[in-house]
Amino acid sequence: MSTTPSGAAERRDLRTELLRLARELLETKGAAALSIREVARRVGCTHQAPYHYFGSREGLLDALAEVGAAELAGLLTEANADAEVAGGAVAVEAVANAYVAFALANPNLYRLMFATETPQGAAVELTRLAGLCRRGPRGAAGDEERRLALWAHMHGLASLLLSDERDAAGRLAAARSVNRAVAPGLAGPADARPRGKFH
Repeated sequence: MSTTPSGAAERRDLRTELLRLARELLETKGAAALSIREVARRVGCTHQAPYHYFGSREGLLDALAEVGAAELAGLLTEANADAEVAGGAVAVEAVANAYVAFALANPNLYRLMFATETPQGAAVELTRLAGLCRRGPRGAAGDEERRLALWAHMHGLASLLLSDERDAAGRLAAARSVNRAVAPGLAGPADARPRGKFH
């Protein structure tokens, strides 16, 4: 039996590698420096190969934003699950910490995800992400204002800290301090309940 990877597997691997190197270039050089030709050069394939997967530079940016949105949604889901039995405020704090930590670790990807013209391919995951953030604790009477306040807090804090002059550790520490301070208010009266998962 041949051990040679199938053509489909090879194509998946090349697409993954193109996205990995494109993301690295995005974070180190910024979106303006991201070009199909440069990504292809770094991967070591022909400059036409990326067009097969993404169609254009805009398609590549779309795919990167989709990857970022899915990754962030997964991190929020994981943080929420970890805090499930700890109570509403702890759940809010855990989710907010995960959100801001992702933004600080991936600033240019985060900005791309929330650019004025959101790439169409990321729309589904961003909608899922909004749903995760907007729902109140299980069993809460949580009104729409409280749900939107959580979303606004996380996105606003992340955006402000991306422009902060402190180093990475200082910005992350500030985020954790702020999230701990505001979590009880964002969680609302339902914090007294034993289960606080955003679900």
